[in-house]
Amino acid sequence: MPQMNRFVRLRLTKLAKDFVLFLLVALFERPRVTSLSLSTTRRQILLQPIVLGSLITPQNANAARGAAELDFEFYVRDLIGGNRPEGNVQASTLPTLAPPRTLSLFFEKILNKECSIECLATQQLIAQIQRREKKRETTFLEKEIQRQVQTIREGARKSFFSRAPWESETMTDQYFFDLTAYSFWKTAAVMLPNFADRDMFVRNVGRSIYTSLRDEGLLKTKCRDESLSSCIPCVVEVLDFFVSTNFCKAYRLGEKVDDEYLFLDDIDNQAWSKGVSVDCLLSIFESATLGSSLQITGEQSRFIPDLVGPTIAAVWDPQSSVQWESYFVDPEYRPNPKDYFPNEQLFQYTLAKR
Repeated sequence: MPQMNRFVRLRLTKLAKDFVLFLLVALFERPRVTSLSLSTTRRQILLQPIVLGSLITPQNANAARGAAELDFEFYVRDLIGGNRPEGNVQASTLPTLAPPRTLSLFFEKILNKECSIECLATQQLIAQIQRREKKRETTFLEKEIQRQVQTIREGARKSFFSRAPWESETMTDQYFFDLTAYSFWKTAAVMLPNFADRDMFVRNVGRSIYTSLRDEGLLKTKCRDESLSSCIPCVVEVLDFFVSTNFCKAYRLGEKVDDEYLFLDDIDNQAWSKGVSVDCLLSIFESATLGSSLQITGEQSRFIPDLVGPTIAAVWDPQSSVQWESYFVDPEYRPNPKDYFPNEQLFQYTLAKR
């Protein structure tokens, strides 16, 4: 009998806690527009059975609330039931990705499936290793790169496919290219532990892509070096190439000021000509290596498979010293702080006259 009483007390205590939590969520829930009068108070809403049922659904319980309301709910929950270390609201389901885009065959010249020395990325990785270790043989390094890439790719295959399934295991398939880029850059991180070497490798990949575009006649605009803005047509042509070959969906130049985007104007030209560093912004949307870049960033590394950023840097390279950082942006406001689904890679370039 005492055991039964103890069980009843525990059960009633739990029910009381759940009821208090429900009231807190309901009281601090911002009412949605329903068939009720707009002047309906929160306490009146609680008396409406049909609305009461909607208040206990997860999507309404997780709706956006003010900071004070969230803080109060956190402290009360901590007093009566405790807060889980991972938080009390679960992350939403990942959005469904579109089918893979078909990339241009040009990107097989940058990175092929075998990661052989015929592709630009492998060439630049071997060259960078040999700058440090001149005795390392090219053939040996090529085989070692291929071996490590294959091992990493097989290990990551299931995870990548579950999130972004490819239709064919070819480098023209956006998602398989993404998986291979992830595997190659992870291999490069192992073989280039020095951050200066990694930086030089990335810059040389961008230079080799830009040179290849020029040599193959894929860029028609002649780049002029007399000012920063004189390079804009060339920058635009390179970005248009990445869009037209399906590497990314779109791009945006500049930062928004008074409802328009400004990118390297006359004021920037004057500052640059006097030796002052100039900053500018570039956004790339839904690049083919977005998934691999986010994965590596989540693994606490900034050494990501970025092709657009260093190629644009190569456009300015003859006239300017170029530094840049990249960030991932989710353009949509999401009430749940655990929801983060970026589709934009934002580059901030700093340009100084040579």
